[in-house]
Amino acid sequence: MASQEDRLALNRALKERLFISHEAVAVRFVTAEEMAGPPAWLEKFRRPGKGAPAKMPTCQLMAMVRLYGWQILLTPEAVDCPTALVSLGWAAMSPAYASGQLPVTPFNQTPEARGRRMGMLPRLPLGQYAALAAAPLGDCPFDPQVVVVYGMPAQVMRLVQAALFFKGGVLNSTSYGGGGCSQYLTKVFESKECRFILPGNGDRILGHVEEHQMAFSLPGEAMAELAQGIELSHQGGQRYPPTKYVRGEYKLPRDYVDASEHLRKYTAELPK
Repeated sequence: MASQEDRLALNRALKERLFISHEAVAVRFVTAEEMAGPPAWLEKFRRPGKGAPAKMPTCQLMAMVRLYGWQILLTPEAVDCPTALVSLGWAAMSPAYASGQLPVTPFNQTPEARGRRMGMLPRLPLGQYAALAAAPLGDCPFDPQVVVVYGMPAQVMRLVQAALFFKGGVLNSTSYGGGGCSQYLTKVFESKECRFILPGNGDRILGHVEEHQMAFSLPGEAMAELAQGIELSHQGGQRYPPTKYVRGEYKLPRDYVDASEHLRKYTAELPK
């Protein structure tokens, strides 16, 4: 279990070393038992229709936390995105959906190709969780199970470097250019491994992720190690923004060299 100190240390490293401009999003899956006797920390959370839109996909939820700093509880009835419903275990994968017969973007894709995509969708067990709580990492009243960070590719590169600082090797990720929540929430929660994410259309249209941004997701258990990895790799020379090398000798175009030689000659011939 991560401590508040771990959360604050990671939040500080993200802002002070990587200059992440938006809030990192801390996420926790909430069971029906917890919802029946809700913990005190849920009292001030916005809910669908109560301080938050009555209908909202997970990518919009992530944007409101990331951009506004809101604490929000998302429940299944507020979600109309089929990818999120199936991936979060809030709806069963029907044969028609699994075989690609139901049209979802791209609408001109063959059912066979769409079905293969659906077959790769990470899914939580049906009904295992009743809600999803999300809050800014720096103002998070619960122990996060997943933390999602949005940034530019070079910032995500630094997070990959930090995640590998102690163990080395490579960080593997997969993408089909969509279903971002299935990758940065479900997949990371299941695998307990860090991933870098290529957000899809939903994140970019409804979640306001910019063209130049990516995401990085980590299990809550990895917060302390990632914060240390950011600091130690920074000390080891891996910086953001990357240090530019300007000590080399540049070779300018020949015309520039000739013009410079002309000016030197002209200056030398001026009367003293």
